[in-house]
Amino acid sequence: MTSIGEPLRKRLEDLSSDKELTSEQIDQEVKAFMETIAPSIEKGAKRLLRSQAKQTDSFCENNIKRWNEGFHYLEMLIQTSLEAGMATRKEFLGLTEFKDDLTLGMLLRIHARGVRLSKEIVTLMKAGYPDGALSRWRSLYELGLTSLAIRKIGAEAAEDYYLSGKVKALEGMKAHVRCAPRMRHETFTQEEIDHAETEVATLLQARGKEIGQYNGDYGWLRDHVGSGKRNKVEEFLDLDYWQSDYKWASQDVHSGYREPMSSLALREATEDMLVVGPSNSGMTDPGHRTALCLSWITLSFINCYLDDDESPFDGYSRVIWSKLIQEITDKVGAAFLSVQTKRP
Repeated sequence: MTSIGEPLRKRLEDLSSDKELTSEQIDQEVKAFMETIAPSIEKGAKRLLRSQAKQTDSFCENNIKRWNEGFHYLEMLIQTSLEAGMATRKEFLGLTEFKDDLTLGMLLRIHARGVRLSKEIVTLMKAGYPDGALSRWRSLYELGLTSLAIRKIGAEAAEDYYLSGKVKALEGMKAHVRCAPRMRHETFTQEEIDHAETEVATLLQARGKEIGQYNGDYGWLRDHVGSGKRNKVEEFLDLDYWQSDYKWASQDVHSGYREPMSSLALREATEDMLVVGPSNSGMTDPGHRTALCLSWITLSFINCYLDDDESPFDGYSRVIWSKLIQEITDKVGAAFLSVQTKRP
């Protein structure tokens, strides 16, 4: 199989034996290359990419076949969580006193994002990118912390979460205005900025808050936890034992150095190498962690207000959904681990 850059490589080899080229000669060579060589690269690219597409399809088919049991239970959990969330949404929207409830509204939105994120993670896993899936799981974990905190604290936390979103959106608008000229983007009008500032100021005044109180990713929890830092939120929720896993998942999010063989994609490799494509190894960790965090998010939403003795919600159906989700979650981890122990 020839590569896309084969014509260019041959031309560079021909030039390498010549004397040193001037800047003008280089410009001429580039122009000549674009006129004569580029079309052949385009033609070769089409052939190569078609071939690679076939290889990708074949790989995905075999990868899914290998991890089929794990994928089966994880996708079952995602679908069950989705249906449980939809049933809960239908129920609370049917009750006048809860139709505009902010706590349920925030947990509903978090749940929808959690289901979507879980589907993205599964897609990455099926395509053979477990490290990318684990990186995406980090976002799901953060949503899990958010949902658990709102469920534990209640309406005040939900209000602060909503307000923090408005504050961050305003900050984003102002940043866009600053960057737009050099990025050649259309940006917000002053009228739109003024409107957003007025809305945020009104909300802050109603809550008796200052805009600086929402600094940081978890600034909205500062008054409830005593800090806007993630590790303090984890301690508040008795989940500080997850801090190591969170840092581990952050390795592929940030650009810091990491040992090549620490990649999940090389979990079953027997020699040092650099991975630049898909792998059929390392699906257990992102798969099991996704199941756990999606269950946090779903249970936080569907069980909201059930601790209230005067709750009008159908507690029986919520218990059934909860038991089913917990049982499937356990099966996800066991299924992926079972496949992992059967090395290909």
